[in-house]
Amino acid sequence: MINKEILSLSSPFFCQQLKESTTELTVTIAEMIESIEICLVYLLTSRYKRPPHLSPRLALEVFQLAVQWKVFEPKILKNSLERQCYEELVKNHENFMYVCNMLLIAEDAPFVNIQNCCVAVLIHYHFNEFVRLFINGTHPLKERFTQRREFLRPSLTMQVKRGFAASNDVRTFVKYLPLLGQD
Repeated sequence: MINKEILSLSSPFFCQQLKESTTELTVTIAEMIESIEICLVYLLTSRYKRPPHLSPRLALEVFQLAVQWKVFEPKILKNSLERQCYEELVKNHENFMYVCNMLLIAEDAPFVNIQNCCVAVLIHYHFNEFVRLFINGTHPLKERFTQRREFLRPSLTMQVKRGFAASNDVRTFVKYLPLLGQD
């Protein structure tokens, strides 16, 4: 329960939605109460209320609400969400499907830094499994990984493959580096 006058002053979205006779407002894009709470606290206090566990889906939902509600300085909230997503990724880096789910959410949000971290984790820890399921296999998410979302940005599968090729080039170069310095 939040005072509608305070909400109206905090966000142009609520100023348009809340009228004199409004007693209740339904939030359509939120599936989790926690996302509404986090976003409302940020909207009213400009402070990120850090949940004990931030799932990739919760991070996306909070960011979508913040954009819809036109919160003040959404970039600050986005940075806080990305930071906590990064910490969760560090804790769960060995869970292949968690990393894949985080990558999909990071692309949707868009959390570009988290997307790059997920690609790096997939290359370093899970590349063979990624190839088996999403390149050679018939996993239900294969189509989602091979879709191009933006005109100039490659698909997630292509990003992982290019990153793997680049890491192999670096390894080869570093392997021969001492030989280059010798006379």
